[in-house]
Amino acid sequence: MSIGYAVRTPTTPHTVAYPRAHAGVDFGVRTLATVATIDPAIGEQALTEYLNPAPLKATLAARRRTSRQLSRRIPGSRGWTAAKAKLARLDRRCVHLRREAAHQLTTELAGTYGQIVIEDLDVAAMKQGMGRRAYRRAISDAAMGGVRPQLAYKTTRYGTTLTVADRWFASSQIHHGCTRRDGTPCRLIGKGRIDKQLVRPQTGQVVDRDHNAARNLRDWPDMPVDAQ
Repeated sequence: MSIGYAVRTPTTPHTVAYPRAHAGVDFGVRTLATVATIDPAIGEQALTEYLNPAPLKATLAARRRTSRQLSRRIPGSRGWTAAKAKLARLDRRCVHLRREAAHQLTTELAGTYGQIVIEDLDVAAMKQGMGRRAYRRAISDAAMGGVRPQLAYKTTRYGTTLTVADRWFASSQIHHGCTRRDGTPCRLIGKGRIDKQLVRPQTGQVVDRDHNAARNLRDWPDMPVDAQ
């Protein structure tokens, strides 16, 4: 016997905790998201980091051990079936942990801030640009591409505004709140592509990459795009 039912989504928007607050969200590999907020009414600013569960990295040793066990068993045997089922459970655990972390993040963002600005990420290009296999695996493990679709429908449900910044906006490289004498923004540099700490060449000031990007996204589109 099967039963079919339909659930009607409520049309009235939910209550937003801070409807006048602006939030810039920077997605990353080290942290799932870094959120920079400001409330225009009172002028308070805050930075919040959401940890990345990285389920594939956490279960990588168990996956390798189970894969070796699977390769040593006779296909179709009881031991082979058990090892295959264990490997499938590890895969499902990774998927569920990523999905739950994304749902918790997007629900909190949509229900807390009135205006949210995120970056337009090209995850496939990011993986191609990384040289080492571990970097590409870390980007896939973060599952940053699944956050934007969830934010799109949750912000509509809560009645908040979602803005997607331009893909070519160098949010990490432009130094927030810094301009040169000719009016052009300052550019931060680093030794590698994903360095956590970036340096301003003129003064040697060390700036956190994720915090700087979140602040730039929060103030977009007022921030300048050209940072040559």
